[in-house]
Amino acid sequence: ILMFPLFSGQKLLGYIGVENFDADRLAYAKDLLSEYSKYLAAKLVAMLRLRQLDPSRGSDHLTALGNQAAFNEELDKLKEQRQVSSLIYFDLYNLQAFNASHSPQEGNLLLQNTADFLNRYFDVRQLYRIGGKLFAAVMTEADQAELDAKMAAVKEGLKTSDPVKLKVA
Repeated sequence: ILMFPLFSGQKLLGYIGVENFDADRLAYAKDLLSEYSKYLAAKLVAMLRLRQLDPSRGSDHLTALGNQAAFNEELDKLKEQRQVSSLIYFDLYNLQAFNASHSPQEGNLLLQNTADFLNRYFDVRQLYRIGGKLFAAVMTEADQAELDAKMAAVKEGLKTSDPVKLKVA
């Protein structure tokens, strides 16, 4: 039996395995399962995020975060209610170069990993993918100290998050 763990960040989601495989093809099976486990784990985490969102809210099919339309609706609602809010924008830089040197599928996985990373610091209902490589977090009723603390925590987390590289504004 050949087993591989499914991880989301540091959290173990489960295992995927194959039994009675041809031992002569161990290296091939191992590499195949390793790659498949990355994609399956990313999809499982996206499904868990979707369950936390309001079904009427628009969501990004790849990251399971709110999409551009949901972001615009949220901003309109906040303006209408005159609610004090903070916005943090994240730019996943060098995505085109990453896609060129790896593959678009690996780029999609990087976008999903970025959503996982941001979801460690924000509730999924605060997060949006507002463009190809652009993300945003909306923090309602957050004062400057909360905003600064959140941005500092994200920047600290970025120091050890490979390959996620974000510009934060």
